[in-house]
Amino acid sequence: MKWSGAIPILALIISALALGVSLLVGWFTAIKPAQVIGDLSYLVVWRFSSNNDGVVTDTAITPAFWLRNTGARPIIIKDIRLIFSSEDKSQYHAYPVTSVPLTAIYNFSEFNEYGRISTGSPFNSFSLTKYELWTSSYKFSASSELLHKLIGQVKIIVQISTSDEPEWKTVIEDYLDFGKAPYHLQKMIGGQQAIPVYTKRWKLRMYDGRPILTIDNWSPR
Repeated sequence: MKWSGAIPILALIISALALGVSLLVGWFTAIKPAQVIGDLSYLVVWRFSSNNDGVVTDTAITPAFWLRNTGARPIIIKDIRLIFSSEDKSQYHAYPVTSVPLTAIYNFSEFNEYGRISTGSPFNSFSLTKYELWTSSYKFSASSELLHKLIGQVKIIVQISTSDEPEWKTVIEDYLDFGKAPYHLQKMIGGQQAIPVYTKRWKLRMYDGRPILTIDNWSPR
């Protein structure tokens, strides 16, 4: 008889737990606030010589990164910026300018259509719906002052400006090793040069902590 009173209580507890789980699942699938994550694999420093004489007339940066909304609610990405923090603690910003073909980012060694890099569509804000993935297809500004600071190990931060928050939010942090004598500061040969620089996280993930490709043992095309 002692168990007769415990059974309804146990049933009530189980019902409450079931309700809690149901509400939690509903929160995750319907009303969980937007949350943006991302990852950066590498970036390509581009140099161009319009007269094909080695005199640099244009530069750009094309980073290979993605963003994903892991929340249930949509979010508007108003702007994106890269922050480079050099060894002397100076910080320089780069912003998306115009779109480029994905082959210029993910098959850069074979890409040779300069016109398609310089004549893309201007960057516009965009929205990320529930679990949506966005892959960057933009070139970013690369001033001469910035390029001259990209020496040695440089911290890179990817930040977004959204409709939900007034402040910039960091979604990616990593390090890039440009080497002691960066190729993008050496004499240019030909009319186009694509110089890839891989993140520290990418190297560790791909080569189990043993970098195979570094900026100091790679030669530009």
